[in-house]
Amino acid sequence: MIRNTASGFGLLAIILHWMVALLVFVMLALGNIMGALASTDPLRPVLLDLHKMIGLTILALILVRIAWRLANPVPVLPISMKSWQRICARLSHYTLYGLTVLIPLTGWALVSARVQTPTLMLFDRLPVPALPVLKYFGSGAEAVILFWQVHDVLGGLLVLLVLIHIAAAMRHHFVLSDDVLRRMMTARLAGKANSQNIGAANCVVTATGGKK
Repeated sequence: MIRNTASGFGLLAIILHWMVALLVFVMLALGNIMGALASTDPLRPVLLDLHKMIGLTILALILVRIAWRLANPVPVLPISMKSWQRICARLSHYTLYGLTVLIPLTGWALVSARVQTPTLMLFDRLPVPALPVLKYFGSGAEAVILFWQVHDVLGGLLVLLVLIHIAAAMRHHFVLSDDVLRRMMTARLAGKANSQNIGAANCVVTATGGKK
């Protein structure tokens, strides 16, 4: 089933979730590898271009995911969760969405602040428009420092939130034994819920002789 239901995520939401998750882990790994390389290492610019390309891909995917989420129902949280836990769960999801938008944007702005041309070139072949950030700052160096600091702080916050997110998912699966993790692993829960709703509706129609 493609679309979400009240009981589970549809196939598209699941694919988008795991694609973004995988790319985020790759980005974090690349960031650590680049940090360990000398500035003169010939591998560094290659990894940096790969980092930029993956970041832009994450930005595109997360915008699609947000649009899809707005156009679909959100699966309900387990009734066993307390109100404060529901609030924390929603806030953590919104924060994850925000970080996966802001981190690529600040990285894009950082690269844009380092050049004077309206176009960035990835791998010397792929053109990407530069963000017009320099006109808002006194100097390119000032913009680079600001965006680098923000990019770094947001990246650290994302790591922390991802770890909390994983821990919460493990708790739901292994301790509470509910469907919170399973519904992000398979679309069957959404499809099953839809089939049950259709079956219930047919039973009502049959029992009332076709009258509502």
